[in-house]
Amino acid sequence: MIAAKDGHLASFNVGAPTYHTLPVAAWNDDGEPLVVGKGGLTAAWSLPGYHGVIDTTSTSIVAAVPGGGWLIDS
Repeated sequence: MIAAKDGHLASFNVGAPTYHTLPVAAWNDDGEPLVVGKGGLTAAWSLPGYHGVIDTTSTSIVAAVPGGGWLIDS
C-alpha cells in the first residue's frame, strides 16, 4: 500500500448528472485507489457508481495576458 498525496479524488455517479467524490487515501499494490469506507480502507471500484479518479493537482494555463496596458488584438 502506498499513501496517497493530496489532490486525487475518486468519483462516483450517484444519478446523472450528479457525482460524489471521496479523497483517495492510498493506492494498493496494483495501483488501484483506496478510499475510507465502512470498516477501513476500501477499493474505490468496489463501491456503487465508481466512475474514476480525478487528478486535481494539475493545472492548465489556457491563456495569459501581461499587465501594464497590454491588449490582445484578434
